[in-house]
Amino acid sequence: MHHVINRSLVWIQTHKKKFAKYFVVGFSGLILDIGLLYIASDVLRIRPLLALLVTQIIVIVYNFLLNKYWSFESRGAHGRQLLRYSVVLGFNYLFGEAAMYVGNEVFGIHHLLIRAATVALAVSWNFLLYNYWVYKD
Repeated sequence: MHHVINRSLVWIQTHKKKFAKYFVVGFSGLILDIGLLYIASDVLRIRPLLALLVTQIIVIVYNFLLNKYWSFESRGAHGRQLLRYSVVLGFNYLFGEAAMYVGNEVFGIHHLLIRAATVALAVSWNFLLYNYWVYKD
């Protein structure tokens, strides 16, 4: 057990800078997401569903490129990485919907608590998937 803990601590130590960059990209993406949605829907008066579609495309491209070049410093093929990134996004979406249905509709857990939990989980597994699969050169 001691060996596992030591290996885990070494892994965390070697990846902390990359995780910090990943966190900055994610947080700035959240600010961009909310800001663009506000501008599109409240300032430009675009219907929220259409505004969300357009702003999500911008935010997805922003997150993909910043994570690729800055967080994970990858120079691999765009096409393959974008496809893998899309698979992760699709899984996260389906997982979030399923968790919301089961947690809120079946068990009556508050929707914001469900969302916070699913985002926290996604942040952790996304880092691992991005590091070892999506942006792997």
